[in-house]
Amino acid sequence: MGDRRSESGTITHDLSDIDECPTNVVSHGSLLFYLTVFGLLLGASSMGSVYGYSSPAVPSLESNSSRIHFDRKRDIDIETLIRSLPFMGSLIGSLLGGPLAGLRGRKICSIMTSLGLLASWIVVGSSINIPMLLVGRFFNGLFTGIISATVPNYLSEISPVRLRGTIGSLVQTSGSAGVLIVSLLGLITDWSGLAYCLALPSLLMPIILIFSVESPVYLFNKHGYGPESLEAIKKLRTFDSEFENELRVIARLPQSSESILLKWAEFKMPIVYLPMIYTWIMLILNQATGIFAVISYEKEIFEMAKVPLSADICTIILNSIGLVMTIVSSYISDKFNRKTLLFVSGVGSAIGLSGYAACFYMNTKYSWFAAQYGWLTIVAGVMYFLAFSIGWGCIPWYIGPEMSPFFARGFILSAGCFLNGLSAVIITQTFEYMTLYLSAAGTFSIYALVSVAAVCFSSYYLPETRGKSNDQILEIFNQRALERGSLLRE
Repeated sequence: MGDRRSESGTITHDLSDIDECPTNVVSHGSLLFYLTVFGLLLGASSMGSVYGYSSPAVPSLESNSSRIHFDRKRDIDIETLIRSLPFMGSLIGSLLGGPLAGLRGRKICSIMTSLGLLASWIVVGSSINIPMLLVGRFFNGLFTGIISATVPNYLSEISPVRLRGTIGSLVQTSGSAGVLIVSLLGLITDWSGLAYCLALPSLLMPIILIFSVESPVYLFNKHGYGPESLEAIKKLRTFDSEFENELRVIARLPQSSESILLKWAEFKMPIVYLPMIYTWIMLILNQATGIFAVISYEKEIFEMAKVPLSADICTIILNSIGLVMTIVSSYISDKFNRKTLLFVSGVGSAIGLSGYAACFYMNTKYSWFAAQYGWLTIVAGVMYFLAFSIGWGCIPWYIGPEMSPFFARGFILSAGCFLNGLSAVIITQTFEYMTLYLSAAGTFSIYALVSVAAVCFSSYYLPETRGKSNDQILEIFNQRALERGSLLRE
């Protein structure tokens, strides 16, 4: 099997020795595969720890014993920046992630990004003034944005088809674990010590990945059929796996060199514009239900709701539920259809958010409600976290790589992560203003309506990808384009 590069830069492969693409390839992950997954998930945990850091850190910074001190009521702009700068940094990082992974490879990009995140946590922990702290928070977000664009893609490319959903859902599980760890550590240490503790995963990740291998899909795209890609597959699989057949599946995928931007002719391809639109919409909806507003303002939400329990305890309860359910979702993700999980998740999220809205409305109408029924706010939060975690929290992150052709994957995911980060910035920046002008009840009602819209989108437009190879999924998009063309001609 040979390969050549056309004048347009596209790699084509001589597949004359392959009559049929195998559909049921025997493929089992080796010890190195699972070690690589663990290392990448350490990086994914930063998506929770970076964004959840502000919840315990901001009250700690208000303490008179802190070497950096500010008054939240007087310096509200500083508080907003501490919370939102990571999201702003992630906007830039998400745009850089795809191109960097395409130029330097998934492995090198992941290692360098984790070292950058380690340095940013050290800057935050050793800050001696507010500007230094804000710089560290911005770079927290920058490197987390790169991770969010590269880790799901890397995991998807090294995973056997039968494990792709399970492994992909572990990205959200790691993020939830990061949020929970932050809330627990926030009880026993201040903002500085917390930053140093959160730097540990960024130290371990590159140490683990040094012993791993590059993505076989990336190597095949760069070098064609050869010892590099075949050797990578052999190291990631057990001895009884069908190495050659798995490489044949990779060979049948549309291949091209990854670039920062796509050509107009590529944009017009159904296998590009359909997964691009679906991925972007899903990553926007992932944030539009207000998940990071809830995470960033957890303590404030329970204080506003006048819940009889401590706000810290309520936060730990919710974050624990989120972690447990993302672990459950990693188990069920390949046992139920993606669309089924998204439907249940969206409906459950809408119910939980409506519960939040109802509780806040009753609090404003009846002074006795919080004392007698304040626990219902916790129930609503648990319902929201339960539902969000099994579908809309994790599936958007791994369905994008599942649906996208290799040559457009970097662009689609980088731009999608940018839109996801932009949505997070908008949601967190507008949350306080929305609760001020629309009330908390009105704000959560809007988030509930977005969840209903997400259910409609996933039910009517999204293709089912469970158990399908990338080649089979791309064929679905080609068929949709043909059917649409036939309808237009009629």
